[in-house]
Amino acid sequence: MKWTIQSIMVCIFVLLVSPNGMGETYQDLPMTGQLYLVPYCLEYNMIAPVRVILLTEETDVSELGFTLLYDPTKLSIIQCLPGDLEPAGGWDLMTCEETSPGELVIYAYSATGSIPAYQSGDLFQLDFCCIWENIGSGDQTSIQVTGLSYDLMGFMTAGATLSYGGG
Repeated sequence: MKWTIQSIMVCIFVLLVSPNGMGETYQDLPMTGQLYLVPYCLEYNMIAPVRVILLTEETDVSELGFTLLYDPTKLSIIQCLPGDLEPAGGWDLMTCEETSPGELVIYAYSATGSIPAYQSGDLFQLDFCCIWENIGSGDQTSIQVTGLSYDLMGFMTAGATLSYGGG
């Protein structure tokens, strides 16, 4: 089968707004910023790029951690790269580790600087491989953000849903 732009299109839409994935309600947490996923629409390829966006409000960020949960029968992580929003001097340590299938733990630390309050931008660029044989027309799969830690405690999060609209 030949794939064309007309026959396959995958988009990821922001969805699944929740506080920090730990059971608190919005009223229990001071709003200190937002961490959310913004995907690109992709056409005619098997890579699903996802931007992890950070908006700091009243908090500087020099250390962060969070977990992304996804269906490993439909998505596979290929790479995790730093975005354009980094502390002055960059990250001293940045890890993206798939601790089990469908669970990606991301951690970053800077001893020399921080992302100042009231900044926003791309924190990470993630590339997922779509496992097409497990994704049918009209199918959806989600990427959830959970387990915010360190300077991200109290941030609001939003995950994403990947929708396959091929025919």
